[in-house]
Amino acid sequence: MDYKGMTALVTGAPAGLGEEFARQLAGRGTNLILVARSEDRLNRLAESVRQQFKMQATVLAIDLSSAKAVDRLIAEVNRNFSSIEKVHGPF
Repeated sequence: MDYKGMTALVTGAPAGLGEEFARQLAGRGTNLILVARSEDRLNRLAESVRQQFKMQATVLAIDLSSAKAVDRLIAEVNRNFSSIEKVHGPF
């Protein structure tokens, strides 16, 4: 599958599997919406993938442990992004 130009939402992005998914997708030309609680860590990851892969990375510092936060994420995505593709691994 060609991921170039797609947009993917990655939760838990600045650490562990979330970070690895973000880097793998960015390496394939996918623009990213990075979501986690830590804005500082999200910003560092976003800047790193922007520089390394020359793609867009948007940061949303949201704690997804509550339904209200999930609603906020959905509203943000609907308001600011025209589409997010459903991407399945392995990459």
